[in-house]
Amino acid sequence: MDHLRFQLQIIVLVLLLALAVDAFISVGITCYDLGHHGSNEPDAARYCSIFRGPLLAALVWFAAFFEEHREALIAAFIVALAISTISLWWTSLALWETAAGQAADMKASIVAAQQSAEAAKKSAEVAAASVRAILFVLPRALAEAINRPAAILATTENRTFTYSLQNFGKLSATVQTINIEVKARMSIPTRAEVDGVIRSPIVGPMIIPGDGAVRAYAKECFLSDADVTDSKAGKIRLFAYGTLNYSDLLGQMHTTGFAFEWKATGDGFMTVGEPNELNYHT
Repeated sequence: MDHLRFQLQIIVLVLLLALAVDAFISVGITCYDLGHHGSNEPDAARYCSIFRGPLLAALVWFAAFFEEHREALIAAFIVALAISTISLWWTSLALWETAAGQAADMKASIVAAQQSAEAAKKSAEVAAASVRAILFVLPRALAEAINRPAAILATTENRTFTYSLQNFGKLSATVQTINIEVKARMSIPTRAEVDGVIRSPIVGPMIIPGDGAVRAYAKECFLSDADVTDSKAGKIRLFAYGTLNYSDLLGQMHTTGFAFEWKATGDGFMTVGEPNELNYHT
């Protein structure tokens, strides 16, 4: 602000100096001829003045020129104004088109950034999944007897579902709970029934990758001889289903869902349900 004020002061001083020089010149230049002194010549009063210096002369000439060519000057000004307006409109249109293009480019950049972020997230998830622990439940057999104390008689009404756990991941896992239901049913269990089996906390040993096949477990269940006979005859179906909860070395919790149907012949058990529906991993 101080610099601008200083510049304006210089401009005003220069103008005052120019006017002073012009006035000085005007005093020295007169148009009174010696022969006109004391005469009644009208031109002497009309065209002569002690203030007729270069600056004043230029202003007088411009005023006379404007008065003489007023209509032409106004027309030229209108034409120039129209041309300026058209140029301004054209420039505004170009700026609008440029802004629209920049907005489209920005939107495309935002979409590309979002896609990159999603791709990075998926890559991170894939990377995390590739090094996590993944436990599988492997059914073994449905035994007709269980080990009991000598004072209690064994009965065929009680049976044992034996299975093992195997870790197919790259990190060790610690079993937290194993929730298993062995039951005679007419139809395949639903996902809600698989997830709704009552939990049986059994904080178990750590299962390292590739070492799960030797980790054997057993689930005692009650199945009558009639249930087994009807299952063999195809009248009812026997299922073993539930969930397995475990944690890995990173402290992340995971769940394995499983559902098997017992067959009297063949391998004994087979998975049921659609892929990733009843038999799943989280």
